Amino acid sequence: MKGDVLNLAEVLKRSVANPAVRRAELMVRLRGFEDYANGKGHTALFYTITTPSKYHRTSGAGLNDKYQDYTPRDAQAYLCDVWARIRAKLKREELNVYGFRVAEPHHDGTPHWHILLFMPADQAKSVSAIIRDYAMQEDGTEAGADKHRFEAVAIKSDKGSATGYIAKYVSKNIDGFGLGRPAMPLLNQQTVFAHGLPAGGFVSFSRLVAHRWVCGVNYGALKLHRMDYLRKPAGQQMPVTGRLI
Repeated sequence: MKGDVLNLAEVLKRSVANPAVRRAELMVRLRGFEDYANGKGHTALFYTITTPSKYHRTSGAGLNDKYQDYTPRDAQAYLCDVWARIRAKLKREELNVYGFRVAEPHHDGTPHWHILLFMPADQAKSVSAIIRDYAMQEDGTEAGADKHRFEAVAIKSDKGSATGYIAKYVSKNIDGFGLGRPAMPLLNQQTVFAHGLPAGGFVSFSRLVAHRWVCGVNYGALKLHRMDYLRKPAGQQMPVTGRLI
């Protein structure tokens, strides 16, 4: 027999099908974004956007009387539509941002988004105002909306890195590494959320890049990407925070 013979189990361990490798790939990309942002003097903000109450089957410990039979897929479609309008508004205002989005489920399976964005510091106030405006347009006056529907947190370098801030969200949506608690119930929920039920099955992670920054952030990620790092033995854990090379 001619050609290469590969052990499929070893191939699997070294591909992004291996949760540890997938996590490392995402962290490398995130750190590439952050290093590029630092080089440009850009600032980082961490946003959380949730759906209106009517998308949630449960509220607190009981059933939600505002629920209107929406599925998690409907909720994800709502968030995608909100982001599409935010993106269009940012483009019209010539506000250029780049970063990553993590979609994760609430206890009832309804998704919410965590978004890490980098941008020129003088644009941060305008960007935050636009994101809040669109996040609150639908049912923005309902009880609890001000508290739960939108949150913006400025990442302070003296308190830690932007990559470190989002690391726990990446980890708990992949393999639970570094969380310091049993991960299986959480990971089962995340797996169903991303791959399983017909009502779910959508992308957990997405890169968000304005056209102006595409070349720069890709170059930043490329500089950090060391294949010898990803070729570490499968049993050797990779960090979820800190510099990856």
